[in-house]
Amino acid sequence: MSEWRAARSPRQPLGGRQSGEDRREQLLTAGLKLAEKVGFERVTRDLVAMTAGCSPTLLSRYWTAPAFQTAMMDRAVATGNLAVLAQGLAVRHPSAVAAPFGLRQAAVRALVGAP
Repeated sequence: MSEWRAARSPRQPLGGRQSGEDRREQLLTAGLKLAEKVGFERVTRDLVAMTAGCSPTLLSRYWTAPAFQTAMMDRAVATGNLAVLAQGLAVRHPSAVAAPFGLRQAAVRALVGAP
């Protein structure tokens, strides 16, 4: 057994890995930033991976493509991200349509520039 393996505990992650929950948060944050920039419907697994600095297959470890879109929209609703919520309403995403009425109104106002 080499010296470096003997010095490392069996549960210590290699290369500063993040926990699964931290990585999911990072991927969702990257997805929402991309949705604001390029549009909710144009966010791809490859774009999110490039933005988050990971392999595209890592997204597949946590979500299918439709499940990732739902997770992004759920996060947009939870955080009050009006730009992404408005895009979700435009494509009638179920999570956007189920958002509280006041939040949906605010998203539509933000979309059309109304006060």
